[in-house]
Amino acid sequence: DGLIGYYLQAPAVMGGSPEKAREQARAIAALDVVQGYMATARIHWHDKDTVATERAWRSAIAAIPDSVMPVINLALRLQGWNRNADAFALFDGFLTRHPTSVPARFQYARLAAISGTNIPRSERYLRDLLADNTWVSSGWFPARAAIHARLGDLLRHQGKKDEARASYNTALSLDSNSQIAKDGLRALN
Repeated sequence: DGLIGYYLQAPAVMGGSPEKAREQARAIAALDVVQGYMATARIHWHDKDTVATERAWRSAIAAIPDSVMPVINLALRLQGWNRNADAFALFDGFLTRHPTSVPARFQYARLAAISGTNIPRSERYLRDLLADNTWVSSGWFPARAAIHARLGDLLRHQGKKDEARASYNTALSLDSNSQIAKDGLRALN
């Protein structure tokens, strides 16, 4: 996977080559089909081929339908392509099968905070995550400061300024570097 990044970024004179990157993706796929789809998606993303990128991520999702990681990756791409409704639909499908997934509920709410849509459901997701002390922040599991910051965004969208301010301040008390919370407080003022 590291070689793919190198081959995509390095100039030809230093050994960079899209074909060499594709060779590495094929080698990865021979060892692990799902990782191969993800490597292929990375190459298509680099090439700005949105159709092929989406197809590769959807293949990864089909191969491991219980894994949140390819769902989140595709949802992030869909958001970047201004296809928020498709990203929400992707999360809806996953959350129907895995309604307690911490990463999926957080990412759904993050998308809602950015897009300003699906706010009540997202607020409920974040409040439920904050009330649940059984999971630990790591990997795809968000930091509690991030949850408070995004909850602040959702509350701000609803015009609940005092609650939003409190949520942003809680985020900053947990992570004084939270740019989302700092920006949210600035937006309130």
